[in-house]
Amino acid sequence: MKKIEISYRTIVFTFGFMGLLWFLYQIKGVLFLLFLAIILMSILRPGVVWLENKKVPRVWAILTIYLLLLVTVGSILAVIITPLAVQTGSLLSRLPEIFSRLNVFQLEVSNLGFIGSEMIKLPQQVIRLVSSATANLLYLFTLLVMTYYLLLEREHLTNYLSVLFGDGDGQKKAQAVVGEIERVLGGWARGQLILMLIIAVMSYVGLSLLGVPSAIPLALLAGLLEFITNIGPTLALVPAAIVGFSISPLMGVTVIVLYLLIQQVENNLLVPKIMRQAVGLNPLITITLILSGYKVAGAAGTILAVPLFLTLKILLSELYRVRAAK
Repeated sequence: MKKIEISYRTIVFTFGFMGLLWFLYQIKGVLFLLFLAIILMSILRPGVVWLENKKVPRVWAILTIYLLLLVTVGSILAVIITPLAVQTGSLLSRLPEIFSRLNVFQLEVSNLGFIGSEMIKLPQQVIRLVSSATANLLYLFTLLVMTYYLLLEREHLTNYLSVLFGDGDGQKKAQAVVGEIERVLGGWARGQLILMLIIAVMSYVGLSLLGVPSAIPLALLAGLLEFITNIGPTLALVPAAIVGFSISPLMGVTVIVLYLLIQQVENNLLVPKIMRQAVGLNPLITITLILSGYKVAGAAGTILAVPLFLTLKILLSELYRVRAAK
């Protein structure tokens, strides 16, 4: 009978590794925010570098990019916020009628007890909404601050990573890895944002031409869900089709055809061109990553699963290549 001996160092390492995993799980919210800041840094850094090449100090270059970003987002919101609010309110008010026509859901308006209980809960719901909005604003502010310091200290990131690649040319290897991660994450994120904008515009134009009500919120939803690779377009189809079928069966089928045509244009024309800089992934792998991300971290996991995989792939590939060369 073979005797199996486990050294003291192995036991310490095992418990230490398990403790590290537990600690990382406990701070997953902070890690999510940090990784989001890294992605945002990868998007904004080319603009900062361009301004630095024009002899603009880095601090002012970052602040200028931030100002341009806020002006752009503010301008877009100023244009769409009013019609978006009106059409979204109209859509929400029509939901009972829509589901009633589809024979999926019946709302008993005469049920005053239900309405009364909801009215009693209204103050709590308002407080919850205000609290959530405040938390999200604080979250966004923290993200911008973290991104600012990442952009400011970008040149020192290679110093932190160089220890992973050993002595000698570790600094150069770390610089190459950081550059590749930035290229892939920046290309992926910028490509996703461009795709989201194009899909939102195409959906709005198509729905408006068909005469579908609430075209703006439906198109905005299609653009936002585009961020969830492969699965998002299918999810966006469902509410649009429901609204279409509430008008007529022909309209419902027409809306489905419209969304399928948009998906074909996206898959065959837009994605190959816009996402050329990002690392391509097999659709099966992408879907597996998204579902795994959702299982681990919910909605945040579905968004960050693909870029996190791309980052780890680059880092681990370089580490393996360095170790194999020794």
